[in-house]
Amino acid sequence: MKSYVFALVSPLGRLSLPAYWLLAGPIAVVIFAIHWYLKGLDEYSSTWTAIILLLMAMQSCLLAGRLQDCDWNGIVVLPLIGLTTFALLVDLDPLMLGSDPETVAKQWGFVCGLSYLATALTAITCVYALLNFGDDTDNDYGPPFGETSESAQQKHKDRIRDRVRAEYATLIAPPPDRYMETKARITAGGKLASSPLDTDRNISAQWDADAAPGTALGFPPAPAQKTGFSRQ
Repeated sequence: MKSYVFALVSPLGRLSLPAYWLLAGPIAVVIFAIHWYLKGLDEYSSTWTAIILLLMAMQSCLLAGRLQDCDWNGIVVLPLIGLTTFALLVDLDPLMLGSDPETVAKQWGFVCGLSYLATALTAITCVYALLNFGDDTDNDYGPPFGETSESAQQKHKDRIRDRVRAEYATLIAPPPDRYMETKARITAGGKLASSPLDTDRNISAQWDADAAPGTALGFPPAPAQKTGFSRQ
């Protein structure tokens, strides 16, 4: 809960995509509803202006955190949201800049043009923020949303360890128990002797037969040669 409150009042840190949907979505709906309501009035109190400014400030903090989660500097949002707010207020009350259209166009024409351009850029930035999932590890703006730096580092280490284990399991299969496998084959063929020593000899002979190059082609294996230590 603390992370969500901080994201509403500060442009620092990062904001995940689900959290951005959860916070910025309802605020945007409220702003559009207020704009629609005030457009139908001839005049409105300054309280509504303060509410709009507060909501737009929250949106700027949320969008800045979202961009920083995508490893972009969120400070670019502040002038964009500021000019967008200006365009919104002028649209609600065109007379706030003056009653003479020619004077307004001469004094505020450039600023109004910038505000309309900033509104379009803000919309594009919001679309980018909604389509980009961001980084799941630490970046230049801190750990992921809702995590401390230590927990993010441990999570990253665990992810690397699990990835290495998965790759090792797929590339290097555990070796089979050759002794038990050969013993089962001899047992199935009825050649297992009652003596453990004879069993080991039969298994050793079976290994030699499997490894002999001539058996694969149908030729008899080469005769075994004995030394003073073991069969070779």
